Amino acid sequence: MSPQAARGILLALLVLAPALALPGPARADDPFCDQQEQAYDAAQSNGAGATPPYCRSPDLFGANLAATVTDERFPSQMCGYAANVAQDSATKSPFYVQLVLDGLPESSLQVLKLLHTGDFSDELCWNATLAAGWHRFSLTVDPPRGDAPNGDVAESDESNNVAPDRWFYVRPTPAPDLHLAAFRVSPPVGRPSTSQFMVATVANAGDAPSAPTTVAFYDDNGLVGSDGVPALQPGTQAEVFIYNDTDLRPAGNFTAMAVLDPANATVLQCTNTLYVACAPFEILPHPAPDLAVANVTVHGSFLEHRGLLVDALVTNLGDRAAGVAQIRVYDGAVPIANASSPNLGPGQTAHYQLYAVLGAGAHTLRVVADPDNLTVEQTRANNEWDQNLTIQGTAETAAQPDLLVERLDALPDDPSPGETVMVTALVRNAGQGASNRTTLLLRADGVLLASKDVPALPAGRSYSAVFSWGGAAEGNHTLSALVDPDRLVNESTRDDNAIQRDITIAAPASESPPPDVTPSPPTPPTTSTPPPGPDGGSPQQPPPEPPATLTVTNLDVITRVDGGSVKGFVGVVVRNPNLAPVDRVSVEFRLDGKLVGDKVIPGVPGAGTATQRTDDLDLPAGKHTVSADLKILGVDSAQPIHVEKTYDVAAPARFLPAPGVALLVPLVAALALAWRRRP
Repeated sequence: MSPQAARGILLALLVLAPALALPGPARADDPFCDQQEQAYDAAQSNGAGATPPYCRSPDLFGANLAATVTDERFPSQMCGYAANVAQDSATKSPFYVQLVLDGLPESSLQVLKLLHTGDFSDELCWNATLAAGWHRFSLTVDPPRGDAPNGDVAESDESNNVAPDRWFYVRPTPAPDLHLAAFRVSPPVGRPSTSQFMVATVANAGDAPSAPTTVAFYDDNGLVGSDGVPALQPGTQAEVFIYNDTDLRPAGNFTAMAVLDPANATVLQCTNTLYVACAPFEILPHPAPDLAVANVTVHGSFLEHRGLLVDALVTNLGDRAAGVAQIRVYDGAVPIANASSPNLGPGQTAHYQLYAVLGAGAHTLRVVADPDNLTVEQTRANNEWDQNLTIQGTAETAAQPDLLVERLDALPDDPSPGETVMVTALVRNAGQGASNRTTLLLRADGVLLASKDVPALPAGRSYSAVFSWGGAAEGNHTLSALVDPDRLVNESTRDDNAIQRDITIAAPASESPPPDVTPSPPTPPTTSTPPPGPDGGSPQQPPPEPPATLTVTNLDVITRVDGGSVKGFVGVVVRNPNLAPVDRVSVEFRLDGKLVGDKVIPGVPGAGTATQRTDDLDLPAGKHTVSADLKILGVDSAQPIHVEKTYDVAAPARFLPAPGVALLVPLVAALALAWRRRP
């Protein structure tokens, strides 16, 4: 209602019903006004007409309360008026009107306008930003102030100065409300050589558009991958998914978990929330390797400054060939040596020897097959062998040398018949005194291949000798190395001067591709007959060429402690999901955004995998981001692939082998590139 309309209604009421206007009390401080009031009352009692005295006090009240309401992001406006309803009166001084919001007095506004009978003030408005929900307000006209307990205006009625409450509702701010509406693994039972899909349905149940986010997918083995969720309008939903290759996962029963907006997730376990959902799935057993450390023996004097011969036997207990894998030896949690395992067929074994020099005290020697989880196995429960050792201190008075062949490596790891093998022997002086010049002998199956001169070595220093062994026949062979065969060095012990390792020469395995499990196309309806082919027979339409695609199944950093620092390389494993082979693939490796390798994968067989790696890198301690960018060369339609991960390099606690091994790193890396057999 407008102020003018309200004023008109009040005036009409005053004119039509004068009997409702009761005489106001006389002003106590004005005797003349008191006499006028008494005369007016007497005339009214006698039925004579009389004019009310103009000194009568006004009667103020609040009227026409209204609210303009928004949502909780913006101020709401509360408005009202002050009115004078006393008959034949007017205000004589300014006064205040106070807002009462949710029962609490708030801000005040001053009214300067002279209000005659039936007059309204100008509109009085307050703004306040309020929380969503119900609120109430009213106006207190001429509230008590300071030394004026009845306010600034003497009124005929001081009891009606508070207007009735007005309720209003503040709307919640429009906001998105994302949640997982559904989650499933399809199919729930995965067969070998097929793909399972983890599918999450994300819905926006809010009343505002959402920002893009992600869904992370986990299973019992950890993070599987993530997929982006686009911006969603209110009331819409989207499906996001990743695929799970059954041949690259172990068999068994698992629980998949989808986590919405994982960067802000506080719960990473199966719960009945709107942001985490779980679904069971199964992968049926499929042919897979099973690397196992079958036995570990340690020989030698269990004394400090002595070489201990670690003799390990690794076997493949699975029903599928295992590719080249690492064998890593740890002293507790500290890696001290690496060896490489060749391709092992089902039931095949490999024999490894290396020397370790440990300080006095208790140690746990751990031998781990495939420590970086690059091989998908039937089980990993048998990949480690732990052995507790106690090393005694020595009280030797003479500082004597102790030569040992710490490592015996061969490249390539899986040589073919007739292929040249580069053999590297690492000689170390583990004693406390310097050694003089001597000789190193290399034998294959007991037959002397070559000898190398070993220079004088100070205590703790190493020397690497490289041999070329070519034209080996197919079969199992044993390489052995012996330092100081003529006993030219006066050593503290000669028990650690010899070492050997097994090597298998085998023709490349011709593994057949996995069976085609693509379902047969549906039978076309009999009512529709396609046009005949050019010869009048059935139509001949070649199937479309499948697109050349690759997937990255692993990106990792392989590290080792070498010469007091951490070294390693970045490696990537790619899989070709098609039956047709993929030709050359370029790979750019980056470490913390800097290009560290520009390599080429010569080809990936159909339904097969291939690997590539950088040269050796120096890795300072701390967190690093490694990435790989891949592109299939010669195929314009092939999309580039980018993968990255964060890797935490720990500072080495102790350093074995000695600093002299750093001399071996560039040589071994160069030989690996020169002699690595192409897949």
